[in-house]
Amino acid sequence: MTAAWIGRALIPLAVGGSLALMRKYLPAKTSGDKRRISAAEHDAFNHISWIVNVGMFFVFIAFSAISYKILAFTNQYFADADGIAQFQILPVKVIWGFFPGFGGICFCWEITLFLWSFLAGREKVHRYEMWSNEKNGFDGTKVMRWFGSLLVLPIGILTLLAVPVHSSVQDQGIADRSYATLKSTHLKYSDARRLIGVRGYRDRDGKFNPAAEILIDFADGHRWSSLISDPKPNFEPGLLEFLQQKTGLQVEYVEDKKDISALQAAH
Repeated sequence: MTAAWIGRALIPLAVGGSLALMRKYLPAKTSGDKRRISAAEHDAFNHISWIVNVGMFFVFIAFSAISYKILAFTNQYFADADGIAQFQILPVKVIWGFFPGFGGICFCWEITLFLWSFLAGREKVHRYEMWSNEKNGFDGTKVMRWFGSLLVLPIGILTLLAVPVHSSVQDQGIADRSYATLKSTHLKYSDARRLIGVRGYRDRDGKFNPAAEILIDFADGHRWSSLISDPKPNFEPGLLEFLQQKTGLQVEYVEDKKDISALQAAH
């Protein structure tokens, strides 16, 4: 209870501290326009601010959805480029959501103003931006750009490096493309030495959580894992049987990856 209360108390403190820092280091500026916001402009902008906020929300949704689709489509394109595959194993879908989400938050402000300028003109949009900065006490555009540079840009780079990741389980072998590489590793079934079926993992409390994973150890020491996709409680239908048939190996089942070392010792 105490920890939860402290956590709730820290949230407004963190928000208040962030606002104070932004007002100190990124104060609202006129950007060369020395004209003060008139009372008429203040009333007009105050009445339409909710429309701008709604526009930002739709821009956020559109940016997030489109960028997510592009990332997922490109990842699928890399997998399809391997040719015919009996099974395609793609990364967990959640990794395509980080850049769209954070990018949508940081970019929706400027994108909305840019689109609005085609309807209302640059001058009115510029004056609205001045009014908003003056109202908030900091330069909102610069704040979003800083967040974009320090947060979204690194996330975007890390996400792009994950776009080629996939495994294509084919008749001849497995085409495996790992993180931050454009070159696939081609694994031959004839080089497989062990086929292991992991049923799940145990958490810190010792509770077992089902998360099926297939491991193949190859002669060169490479270990292939099927767990780049969304974890599932059961093995994908047909995949384990297909790999067993192609490698000619018997499946060695373990409850947890940590049990593999004990299994090796037994051998």
